[in-house]
Amino acid sequence: MNLYEVSYHTWNNSFSDLNAHSELSVGISEEDAITKLKALKVKDCRDFTARKIEKVMGYEILVKQ
Repeated sequence: MNLYEVSYHTWNNSFSDLNAHSELSVGISEEDAITKLKALKVKDCRDFTARKIEKVMGYEILVKQ
């Protein structure tokens, strides 16, 4: 398992532009982390991307189950 920062967009209140969001998710791969986060979000979220996080402030990240 790895830690990922998943970024996505939602429509603003007037549906004229998109708002950017990002959250942390864990998964075996980028696709797995995105799928897990998508299950928790409303259907109008779009443009999902994931970036693996390996280090924070010089410390290595270890995800255990």
